[in-house]
Amino acid sequence: MIGEAVLEDEPRGRFGNHVYGTLGRDFVTRDGRRVVVLALTPRQWRSLVEATGLSGEFRNLEARLGLYFNNEGDRWRGRQEICELLQAWIAVRNLSSVASIFDAQNVMWGPYQTFKELVAGDPRASAANPLFADIDHPELGTYPTPGSPLRFGAAAAVPPKSAPKLGEHTEEVLREFDL
Repeated sequence: MIGEAVLEDEPRGRFGNHVYGTLGRDFVTRDGRRVVVLALTPRQWRSLVEATGLSGEFRNLEARLGLYFNNEGDRWRGRQEICELLQAWIAVRNLSSVASIFDAQNVMWGPYQTFKELVAGDPRASAANPLFADIDHPELGTYPTPGSPLRFGAAAAVPPKSAPKLGEHTEEVLREFDL
């Protein structure tokens, strides 16, 4: 996806970001940034409720839906309505305000970025990170490519390398299986 983000003009489309079975999704801030918010446990749910000041709205929603949001499954069942309230709350705040409020209450959250945003401005996906190197991919060009994140004792790290060309290893694989 990093290569796609470098090579393609248009960012990959959105496919939805609910975390199955619990409350977790991305939301848009007033300044057009995105944040991901999760509430996997009752404590995380209470932190989110406290941070947003929406306890009355959530209690009313629980009563209307017959759910109890301290229960993870009930947060999942009420996710659409919960997310509408959260989106309205987040939409009137910029990223720095949301960050400050959520951090103060220990909300499980983080900034959300597309792969295009990642390769354009996040040093974690650049040659500044020892996991990555700018690798020339024949027929595609050069873009940041990750090596293996696995480290085994004194063994040297596996450096990033170009993806194989279509069909590059076909004969080798067929020989391996005597085909």
